[in-house]
Amino acid sequence: TTITSSAIWTVRSGKFAARKKEVRASTTYYTTFEGEFTSRSRATGSIRQVAYRAGKRCDTYKVPFTAKRG
Repeated sequence: TTITSSAIWTVRSGKFAARKKEVRASTTYYTTFEGEFTSRSRATGSIRQVAYRAGKRCDTYKVPFTAKRG
């Protein structure tokens, strides 16, 4: 699943946190992505996406994740 098609997330001191806005097909998406690298190959954090279309709201709420490279 594509979370956001064109966002760049900045990492500072091993941590990242940002909220991005995108508009696609008459829907406005706000994606919040935050977490930290716990080692050179692993990151943990949470992601949340809220979408608005025609006065309706769809919210994933915070979803925790762990990502591992390799």
